[in-house]
Amino acid sequence: MLSNREDVETKLRRIAEKARKDPSCKFTSLFHLMNTELLRGCFEGLRKDAASGIDRVTKEEYGRDLEANLTALVERLHRMSYIPQPVRRVYIQAGEHEAEATGDSGPGRQTGAGGTGADFGGGL
Repeated sequence: MLSNREDVETKLRRIAEKARKDPSCKFTSLFHLMNTELLRGCFEGLRKDAASGIDRVTKEEYGRDLEANLTALVERLHRMSYIPQPVRRVYIQAGEHEAEATGDSGPGRQTGAGGTGADFGGGL
C-alpha cells in the first residue's frame, strides 16, 4: 500500500503527465483533488523547521490540531472563500553588503496553495 504522500504525488504526477502529453487539454476543475488527504500530504512535506508566516503560526502549532485545520481549509477551498494571507517579506543576506527579499507564507498557506502548486510550477 502506498503512503499518503506517495498517493498525493501520484495524483499530481498523473495530472502533470496529462498536461504534458496533451497541451490542448483544459482542466476545468481540480477541486476534487483538494481534500484532507492531499493537504495532509502537503503538510507532511513541509520542512520541520519551516518558518512561521505573517500570522506567526509555526508548522508545529498548525499541526497540533491538524485534522480540524485541514477540514476547515478544505471547506473554505470548496466554498471558494479561501483567501490566502499576505506573504511576510523577509530579507536574507545575499552578499557582503546586499540583502535579498524573499517571502514566507507560513504552513497554512503552504499547505493550501502547495496542494497543486508544487508539481505544476507553483502559483496554482
